[in-house]
Amino acid sequence: MLDHIKKELKLSLFSKEDANEKEVDLVETFSPSPKGFIIASKIMLLAVSTFNFVTSILNYNDNKEMWPMFLTKWGFMLGYSYLLSSTVTVISPLKLMKLTWGLFAATINIQMFITINYWVLVYNGSTEPFSSYYEHGIFFILLALDGFAVHRYPLRFKQIFLVWAVLIPFLIWSIIHSKLGIGNSLHNDRPDATDDDALYGTLNWTERPKGAGILSALLICVAVPLIFIITWGLSVLVPRRYVVVTEETTKEDKV
Repeated sequence: MLDHIKKELKLSLFSKEDANEKEVDLVETFSPSPKGFIIASKIMLLAVSTFNFVTSILNYNDNKEMWPMFLTKWGFMLGYSYLLSSTVTVISPLKLMKLTWGLFAATINIQMFITINYWVLVYNGSTEPFSSYYEHGIFFILLALDGFAVHRYPLRFKQIFLVWAVLIPFLIWSIIHSKLGIGNSLHNDRPDATDDDALYGTLNWTERPKGAGILSALLICVAVPLIFIITWGLSVLVPRRYVVVTEETTKEDKV
């Protein structure tokens, strides 16, 4: 197992060769059969996600300017972009292949983080609109089924940098949001005024900069690697689609 991990660490960001030295069949991975059914299912998923996108914004009522400021919305738009890109690659696998691969690697990890964080730390048992449940769990499950069961994408260890490429800019944005005094109109009715202006009470750079800094470091150095190991493990457990090596192929390679 350790030897396998060492080999995995040496693979490039979008290596088509696995640690077992087998070559992943990228065409079959990104454009599996039956194409018609998969394209139809992706269009349905895009339709449901579009409906959720619209209703989610409408649920913000007079605070629509706040919608794109949260990590949940960043994760949703990232996942939506992946669905669009993956639909294109099913139709024409040679187009947007690396973009789709990278989007899935970033999306599935960010979505897992959002889902765990919401159900463990945020949810208080109250009834929420469907869009909230969709963004904090349902979407993650659907994307995981699409990526790991339908496509069987191989995740590479170096793709963890793609996850950091989303999380670190968000943390920087949370600092900018705090320092510019943009505020959070969704929290104006909270009795605890100290967290009114923060995007998240646990990430308050104005009132608790030290705590926010420690939390950010833990997210980057602990949470992301742990979550990535889980998703990478899932991608390893699912049987991949490899290029079938025949005697004719071997002869051609020797020539």
